[in-house]
Amino acid sequence: MDDIVLPGDYLGKTSEYICGENAYIKNNEIRSGILGKKKIVTNNDNQRMITVDNIKSFQLLPQVGDVVICKVFRVTFNIVYCNILIVKDKPLKNSFKGFINKSDIHIHEGELGDNFDCFKQGDIIKAKVLSIGQHYAYKLSTVGTDLGVIIAFSEKGEILKPVAWNLMVSLSDMNFEQRKVSNDFVNPI
Repeated sequence: MDDIVLPGDYLGKTSEYICGENAYIKNNEIRSGILGKKKIVTNNDNQRMITVDNIKSFQLLPQVGDVVICKVFRVTFNIVYCNILIVKDKPLKNSFKGFINKSDIHIHEGELGDNFDCFKQGDIIKAKVLSIGQHYAYKLSTVGTDLGVIIAFSEKGEILKPVAWNLMVSLSDMNFEQRKVSNDFVNPI
C-alpha cells in the first residue's frame, strides 16, 4: 500500500522492516526523510524494506536578497514588468511576476532618463529581490553595477553589444540604443 508521508512521519519498526531510500531510523522507528509515497518492497535477500519515493519537485521561491534573471514584458513610465525565470542560477518550472519601480533602477533617480531608456520589452535582466509586492508580484531592483540588462536585442532582432554602462550598439548597422547595462553582460554567441 502506498501512502503519502511527510518528513518525520512514522513508517514502521526496525524489527519488521529495513530502512530504505529517503528514510531514516530514530529510536528503532523508521521515519520519512522527505515528502513522498511510502513503499514497502522486498529486497534481494527477501527482506521487507520501507522506502519513500519523491512525488514532488519543489518550486524554488525567490527570497528577499536573491539575485534573479528576468525577461521584461512591459515597460511603462513608472514601472518595468518582468517574468522571473531563474533564481540562484536555477531555472524555474513556472515563472513569477516581478516589477521594478523607476526609483529602484539606479542609485540616483533620473540617472539615465526614463524607464524607456533603461529597458525594452524582451530584454533579459539581472535584478535583486527587494520584497514580495502587490498582487503576488516580486518587487525588484537593478541598483548596482552588476545588475541590469544582460542580454538585449535591437528592433531588428540582432544582439546588442555593450559599449558603456548606459549604451549598447548593433554591430550590423552601428545603431546605438540606451539601456541600464549590467557589467555581467552576456554575449550569447
